[in-house]
Amino acid sequence: MEFLSHAAALAQSARGLAGSLTGELAVGCLTTLAPFYLSRLLREFAEKYPGVRVSVAEGEISAMESALLDGRCEVALVYAIDLALDLDIRTLTRARPYALLPPEHPLARAETVSLTDLAAEPMILLDLPRSRDYFRAIYPTEPRVRFRTSSYETARSLVAGGHGYSILNQRADNDQTYDGGRVACVPISDDVPALDVVLASVRGVRPTARAVAFAETCQAFFSRR
Repeated sequence: MEFLSHAAALAQSARGLAGSLTGELAVGCLTTLAPFYLSRLLREFAEKYPGVRVSVAEGEISAMESALLDGRCEVALVYAIDLALDLDIRTLTRARPYALLPPEHPLARAETVSLTDLAAEPMILLDLPRSRDYFRAIYPTEPRVRFRTSSYETARSLVAGGHGYSILNQRADNDQTYDGGRVACVPISDDVPALDVVLASVRGVRPTARAVAFAETCQAFFSRR
């Protein structure tokens, strides 16, 4: 309660000092979330708090945990997948998984697709620490993994090229891939767990006014989506 009261007081202070808040803020961001949100979050934050200098570190979940716990970052935007117990989180949004299919796939224009429909087909696995366990856990049986990649865009390109399907959580604004191919996003009919996108910080460490201001910026940004 003391921590929450202190954060609330800092939030009020940060709002009152929006134009004069200064100093440095180190922010971490998961590599698979950064392309979707980071630029716009930084722009909105800079517009409100131009005196704060923000540095950014990107990495996988374990790297972001380490950056928080050893003080290299004060806050980090990550998925809530088996996070360290000594981290506090603020939930910002939920990302439900969907099936990514080549446009010529028989199910590409379906309203929904079930995991059973895809069970016999080759899969392109987004193979990142913890994420791979999440994707494999949503399947009733072991998926037929054809290719593994740590790149979101490589997964999309492989799907567009007809090498298989993939399961992803974040959606690009259009269906075109870097190499000029196209993909189709189809909702999954199964009751599969969504991923919480959260802003994490170290439990028991009093946040700076800059960190509270950034958290409020994130909350406002995601509330409009």
